[in-house]
This record gives sequence, structure tokens and C-alpha cells, in this order.
Amino acid sequence: MDDLIRHYYFFPIVQRLTEEYVGHAIRPLHEIEKERINIVLINTHAAFEPAIPLPPNTLEIAGLNAQAVQPIAGEVVVTYSEDVRIFLDGAKNGAIVISLGTNVKWKHLNLDTVKTVILALSKLKQRVLWKLDIEVPFEMPKNVMVVKWMPQSEVLSHKNVRAVWTHGGLLSTQEAIWKGIPMIVMPFIIDQKSNARILVAKGVGIQLDIKTLSTQSILRAAEEVLYNESYTRNMKRLSSEFRDRPIPPLDLAIWGIEYTVRHPNGTLVTPLRSQSWVEQNLIDVYAFLFLSFFIILLSIFFVIKLLINFYYNYMYTTSNLRKSKQA
Repeated sequence: MDDLIRHYYFFPIVQRLTEEYVGHAIRPLHEIEKERINIVLINTHAAFEPAIPLPPNTLEIAGLNAQAVQPIAGEVVVTYSEDVRIFLDGAKNGAIVISLGTNVKWKHLNLDTVKTVILALSKLKQRVLWKLDIEVPFEMPKNVMVVKWMPQSEVLSHKNVRAVWTHGGLLSTQEAIWKGIPMIVMPFIIDQKSNARILVAKGVGIQLDIKTLSTQSILRAAEEVLYNESYTRNMKRLSSEFRDRPIPPLDLAIWGIEYTVRHPNGTLVTPLRSQSWVEQNLIDVYAFLFLSFFIILLSIFFVIKLLINFYYNYMYTTSNLRKSKQA
């Protein structure tokens, strides 16, 4: 099914957009993919998602977005404003970061929901840095600072950040894991819900439901993540597993690209690329096994049928011989 969606839905859209960008028709992308793509960078890692076998030209670089702001030598590069730094530095009881990414907008939620969040935040001892994309007709609590945008990965590196409330997008999740920050997740769409389930199962986050969001549910989630040390402990362990690699993700991505430039003949590419759809999905093997199984069943059927016919013929012949002797 994935191959069908990719070939008949995804590729035509990308083909059209590419041709609009370059200004002329190009060869079908599925042909270019088979002949020209020698390295594939994927945003996954077995510490968070199920481990899968990968060919040598496919490199897992999850966490690249979090690692990129941390030079190999020196301290974390801080690009957020001085006001934000002072606000976080003064968070003696810790700080919570709220960011729903770029796709989920608070303006798409009703004002009652925003008011509920504000009321809950006002009851917390912690300071809250909130990425809010709308002006609201409510007074903000003294412990809340609102910003239009923030460099989330860098903010999560601050020593006083104790938790992050996010939508559960993959990049936000990876940044929180890389930094070892427990999560409050309020998912909206399919992949976010899947990420939330994984985080809850690993004991590193709590899930909120936008449909049943209330002041009490927000406070319970925040207090559980902040005061139950198991969340921090589990997240630190997950972060260690996520970051412990022979080559950091950014360096691995650079090496893969440079290797492809140095060796353009596709040394790392598996024979799978040149195989047909039938061969890639082992249809020929399954067809052979099915045909073999069918022939065996058919042979057994004919043997049984032959034995039954032989038995009835034998009984019929024996019966006739007895009758002839009696006559």
C-alpha cells in the first residue's frame, strides 16, 4: 500500500512542483530515484521508534535539529533575547516551555481554551515561557512570559527548564529527548498521537486531550511531570540512548553527503534499487511457494482420490467374485 501511495499520489505531486520550479519538464522522478540517489538521510532512531534493518546507504540522523545548535567545542550558542534569558535565569522553581510548533496555531483554538490555560498557569509556582501567536483579551499571570517565536532547541538547553508542553510533533519530540526534558503532549493529528502514545509508554511524558482540556487536567499533568522524579529519570535515560552514537547525527549527515560526492558510483547502494516491484516485494518467491503448495495439495488430492477409487473397485470386484461362487 505504501508503494502504491508513493508511486501514484506522492510522486505526481512532487513531479509537478519540481517542474514548476525548474521551469521545464523533467524525467519521471521514480526513474531518477533509481539511477541517481546514492544516499538517503532519514529522521529516525531506534531509541524512540522500533528498530528496523537498513541498507548501508540509509543513515539515521534523528536529532540533527537539536545537535546543530551545540558546537563540538564551546558552550551552547544562545540566540534568544536577553529578556528571555533573564526570565529563565530567575526561574528559581524551574520553568515550563509551551510551544505547539508551527502548524498548530492558538488562533485556531477558541478563547475559552486559552483562558483555561491561563488560569491553570497562574496557579503554578514555575515560570512559563509561552509561544503564543495571538493577542488575547486576558491579563497574563506574572509567572508567564509570552513570545511570538522562540528558538525552541536552545531554550530547552537552559538549566532551569523542567518540562515542555508541546503538540507532539516529531522534531519537537526529538529536541526534548535530546535535551532530556520531560514532556506534556497535546496531540492534534495522527503522527502526533502516535508520538504521544510512545512517550507515555516510555514514562517520559503525559498526554492531554484538547477535547477535555480543563484547568484541573493541566495542573494534574504539570504537577505529575514536575514532581514525579520518574519522568525526569526516564527521560534522562532515553536521552542518553538517543544521543549515544559513534557519530553525532549532523556529522553523520555531512559524512554521508561528502562520501557520495567522493564516490558517485553508488558503492553503498543495494541491488534492490535496480530490481522490479515484483522482485522487491518477493512476489516471484511467494508465487513460486504458492504454486508449489497448490501442486502438493493437488497431488495429495489425486492420490487420495486414486486410493479411494482403488478401494471401491477392489470391494466391487471382491463382491462380484463372492456372488459368482455362491451361484
